[in-house]
Amino acid sequence: PFEGIPDAAIHRLMVRASHGVLAADAPRALFEYLETLQDLGLRDMIAAYLGERPALSVMKRTLRRADPSDWRIRLSNWHQDGAFLGHGIRTGNVWVSLSRCGRDAPGMELIPRRLNGLLSRGEEGAQFDWTVSNETIARELPGVTIWRPEFEPGDVLMFDHWMLHRTAAEEGMTNVRYAVE
Repeated sequence: PFEGIPDAAIHRLMVRASHGVLAADAPRALFEYLETLQDLGLRDMIAAYLGERPALSVMKRTLRRADPSDWRIRLSNWHQDGAFLGHGIRTGNVWVSLSRCGRDAPGMELIPRRLNGLLSRGEEGAQFDWTVSNETIARELPGVTIWRPEFEPGDVLMFDHWMLHRTAAEEGMTNVRYAVE
């Protein structure tokens, strides 16, 4: 395991409970991921977007296995990464699908609208103080459409720290999703 992570035991417990492992704890996979970002020119694109050299968050970069047979996966909450990464931190989330997902395996749901700040969090219906309830979305973004894309292995979804998103899982999904978040 990678040393020096604040509250490492608690964080690793939460990641492992959701069938994940920190990429920093899987050095070979992390190396191949970084090499792929470089080879595809994504690192330079992210740097241009942010206006500075990007850095990786040890706390956020996760190798994830989303198993639809685990009832917890269907309780995924809407959230914006900016709600828990810290004030003033701008990010580019590079989500890479390692398996087919979005139809028979859990995928992603997104609110395809440019947001310039955090929505109200922790209100009635939200599971955590950093998540956004369906009621809040209906009130603050009336008439918004939810987008649920389908992914093939190798597809990449990039979004910033304001993007409202969650894991998309429902009964009837039978396949496991693998991804790098």
